[in-house]
Amino acid sequence: MNRQIITCTGYGGTGSSAITDLLKEFSNGLSLGDVEFWFLQDYNGISDLEYFLIDGNHRSRVNLAIKRFKKYIDEYDKYYSKFFKNYKINSLEYIENLIDAKFQKSISYYELDSKFKKLFWFKVSPLAQKIFAKILNKDFEEFSPYFPRDEKVYSIPHVERFYTETKKYTKKLFDTLDKGYDFIAIDQLTPAMNAKRYLNYVENLKVVIVDRDPRDLFLLNELHWKKAAYICDTTNIDEYISWYRTMREHKKIEKVHKNIAYIMFEDLIYNYDVTLSKLYAFFEIDEKYHTQKKKFFNPDISIQNTKLWERYPKYRRNDVEKIKKELDEYCFKK
Repeated sequence: MNRQIITCTGYGGTGSSAITDLLKEFSNGLSLGDVEFWFLQDYNGISDLEYFLIDGNHRSRVNLAIKRFKKYIDEYDKYYSKFFKNYKINSLEYIENLIDAKFQKSISYYELDSKFKKLFWFKVSPLAQKIFAKILNKDFEEFSPYFPRDEKVYSIPHVERFYTETKKYTKKLFDTLDKGYDFIAIDQLTPAMNAKRYLNYVENLKVVIVDRDPRDLFLLNELHWKKAAYICDTTNIDEYISWYRTMREHKKIEKVHKNIAYIMFEDLIYNYDVTLSKLYAFFEIDEKYHTQKKKFFNPDISIQNTKLWERYPKYRRNDVEKIKKELDEYCFKK
């Protein structure tokens, strides 16, 4: 069997890192725990690059997208280099393999980060050039202001070429982690939404999407996290219910895929053995390799963060009951 890349993801606070913790217990794999790797789904990451090079290819935007990807490489080099040897070298080689043309062309307004430079080159300078042209009696019909020139690039790869180069790139990164394991487990390589898109970026990728009872998510934020940035504010119960439901609408329109699995966090606790058997089959991993069972993910400990409405029966009781009524299809039942 070829080495698998396994990732887990969720909706913010839903417990996806339980999967990477669980996979630490296997002797035939490498799990990086709850360290998050966003370079596929991040702003200016691989998914954005695909859009600008494939779906939204535009002669003025491709160059900007590639520049932003290179900036992303620089910005996160220190972080990812802790895990991937030669991260920057491999990343720059990847983007160079996607570039089809290089040429000199005038700067673009959107390529300038400085407000002063934007003001000078696209307001002050053109106006000054028009004034001088008028003084010199130049022909305004063909007037074109001067802008500094810069090296630009363009790429128009076929979608299969993009996927091939991207898989080669991610394989190089993962090969630097370890070549001797049957699997490598990494948190947050993909979002929960449209996870199928990301299967095109990594060879032999499997995704586990973890969800959590909306009542527990609500109470965890209210009682412990105190306005966590990664979930909707829970002050207004109607807004929370709308947010929770909307974030999961994608499951109703996305097709089932053999490399994507959905589980409830509570199933890892209350149906531990049954859920484990399902995960063994999904990962295609023999149970014999699960040699440190419950060392890193212990359901007897994690159970403390479930069914909080029973532990705090009086806390915002009406809101909890409203969540149960409005979001019953997402509530854990046992």
